[in-house]
Amino acid sequence: MRTFSIMIVVAALSLSVSGIVFAKCGGNCGGCKMAKAKEEAVTLDKCPEKVQETIKKEAEGGTIDEIEKVTIGEKVIYEAEITVDEDKYELTISNEGKLLKKELETEDDEEDDDTADDDDAGAC
Repeated sequence: MRTFSIMIVVAALSLSVSGIVFAKCGGNCGGCKMAKAKEEAVTLDKCPEKVQETIKKEAEGGTIDEIEKVTIGEKVIYEAEITVDEDKYELTISNEGKLLKKELETEDDEEDDDTADDDDAGAC
């Protein structure tokens, strides 16, 4: 009976701790690997008008290499890879067209992308 009681307490604590961690961001923080993101390759014409404008502005004089629509819960963002003057950039753009992040990719970033896996999943 005592073992059963201990098991109940441990199970209850486990559930409450995981609930607290998940409640921290609600699964929609964008950086939380607990929430599964749905990624979908899209073309520029399938993006909202404001997103298209931002991508075109940032890629001016260069090329648009790839665009992904990323859905996390109900939140949608767009990630675009562009090349300007032989430099590769990754853009993160809100569904409303606001540039959230512009990051210059280095050779190390490209190697990390090739070797990335899901073993580093963790809390927010």
